[in-house]
Amino acid sequence: NLQLNHTDSDNEVFQLAPTIKKFFELGNILENESETVIEGSKKLANCEKGDGVKGDIMKVYYMIGSEDIQGDFQSIDIDLKKPSQYGFTFLTLFTSVQTDFQQLEDKFRSAPYKLDLKRPKVEGDAQCKVFKGKSSAKFYTGFVPLLKGYNGENGLIRRMTVYQCDPASSDLAEEFTGDTLDCDDDDYLPYSFCKSILFIWTPGSRGEMMKEETGLKALVNEKRKHYILLQVIYNAGTGFLTDDSGMELFYTRKEMEPAGKMIVGHRPSNKLIIMPQADGWRTTGLCSSQCLDSSGVDMMNISSVSLHAGDMAGDMRLIAVQ
Repeated sequence: NLQLNHTDSDNEVFQLAPTIKKFFELGNILENESETVIEGSKKLANCEKGDGVKGDIMKVYYMIGSEDIQGDFQSIDIDLKKPSQYGFTFLTLFTSVQTDFQQLEDKFRSAPYKLDLKRPKVEGDAQCKVFKGKSSAKFYTGFVPLLKGYNGENGLIRRMTVYQCDPASSDLAEEFTGDTLDCDDDDYLPYSFCKSILFIWTPGSRGEMMKEETGLKALVNEKRKHYILLQVIYNAGTGFLTDDSGMELFYTRKEMEPAGKMIVGHRPSNKLIIMPQADGWRTTGLCSSQCLDSSGVDMMNISSVSLHAGDMAGDMRLIAVQ
């Protein structure tokens, strides 16, 4: 039995050490030339103290290597800043998470939208670029992230968001196409008229696929043109890494059942902090009846939920109240 200890929170270093505590019941062990599979189980209840489950998202750490670990080791350091040796992924116990996007590639056209190659500021950064959407895009049906190297796993990118721009401001949006610019610059105007959310990516996500026969309608002007804004938010980093990440957007010219997106709750920012000696911080958002009435729909079917708090979020819960 092994125990994972957090030894250096600033540098994302963990220590794996033997323990007498029994965490799970060991089942089958299967091994071939390329991999070893260990099956085990542990009964979990959400009312237990200590080992109880607070949500259904579990973070799983792994090591990559060709040699077995010696049985008498004292401890092993897991350094997440060495992505060729260590890493992590997320598993869910109850929630259905999209991992297979082959249908998007098989059924729909796509176009890449990426930043120009930049070196994010060491203290953190936000870069934006406006694009003219494809003229044949009538509805958007999903996306997959386009990540440079390990930048989706090493903590550099906090979040990527794609917005649609107000068709009434198309002429102004056209002026900002072609260049990657600082989102936080006082003279950067697209923030004021590109507000309709298409898609959000945060670390751990492999993309999103809209429910079958539904899509997000392209906001076109009278000339059938539309514009989108790509925003990439960076955490503080080393100052040495470069990035030109973005998203591949899938679209169709066919008629689809229109879907929509809204952000409920606090927007992620550096003002959302965990107070000293606190285990966590919960944010709550409420979409009231007035909010739904203003959307102009009589009935709302919730088909998917996106976590937009980055890798700091450990749990998410959606409650629908009649």
